[in-house]
Amino acid sequence: MSSCAPVRVVNATLYGIGGAVLFLFLFILALICDGSWTFGVNDLSDLGVSPNPWACFFFNSACVFSGGLLFIFGIKMYFACPNIERYAYLVSGLSALFLMGIGLMTEDMVPSVHLEFAYIFFAMVGCVVAGTILLDLKKKKLLRAVTSSVILLMSLILYLTQPFEVYEPIIVMGMLVWIITRSVYVFTCH
Repeated sequence: MSSCAPVRVVNATLYGIGGAVLFLFLFILALICDGSWTFGVNDLSDLGVSPNPWACFFFNSACVFSGGLLFIFGIKMYFACPNIERYAYLVSGLSALFLMGIGLMTEDMVPSVHLEFAYIFFAMVGCVVAGTILLDLKKKKLLRAVTSSVILLMSLILYLTQPFEVYEPIIVMGMLVWIITRSVYVFTCH
């Protein structure tokens, strides 16, 4: 069991699960509406500038609203946890602001900070996952550490060996799995 405040953690984890599930749901709607997005050819943000306005709406909404929920998750967890773990959640919450920026500053805007927001978001989430691996090992939470390690290692291997259009969607799905599994684990331990 974590040293985080139980009631606040349970409340916060619902935002984490909700943010991840909402992103996945809206992303699938964007894929359906676009109809031409192809894995390995398009990057995710192409849905945000799709010729189909509904695909744009759903993808950009996924980034903005999921980012908002994940920001609340990170900040609530920061205030619920008294130890060093809180800083991982603070960075997680702050990274969600960049996810929101991805949806607000689409890749077709001039001048665009879209790509910078995306890279900062990925880097921050990677740091959070790496940090929580160390914290979990210190707490002897081996299953959590192994799960996070597999996701992080898979992401790094894909980043180093695959084109952007291949690794980006897989890494995003890995992040969603990480958020959901982490939230469920924390939720069930309180």
